[in-house]
Amino acid sequence: MSRNKNWSEDEVILLLDLYFDLKDTKYTKNHPAILGLSNLLRSKCNDNASSTYRNNTGIFMKLQNIRAIESKGQDGLKNCSNMDKKIWNVYSGNINVLKEKAEQIRLKYKCFEYKS
Repeated sequence: MSRNKNWSEDEVILLLDLYFDLKDTKYTKNHPAILGLSNLLRSKCNDNASSTYRNNTGIFMKLQNIRAIESKGQDGLKNCSNMDKKIWNVYSGNINVLKEKAEQIRLKYKCFEYKS
């Protein structure tokens, strides 16, 4: 089985936007916003994506990578990518810029809202 391709900058920006939306809530991999982001990212895949490509479990795990960055490894899943760290460093201190960028990406994807 081949691995899924690395996450793009746009995908991680959308993920970080979701992370901040869900940050103070308890959520599972079946949260409507997680399912929505999965559907959005899978819809933009031009290949014949595997069933694991940007699925809700992968989105949930990637959110835990972001949690590990924020908590400096005290919580979450510690196997985060350089892209995760880069996007965190660029946007975590300026949520308004993150929200604007995420909206631009959603517009580019012709999807105005993925949240419940």
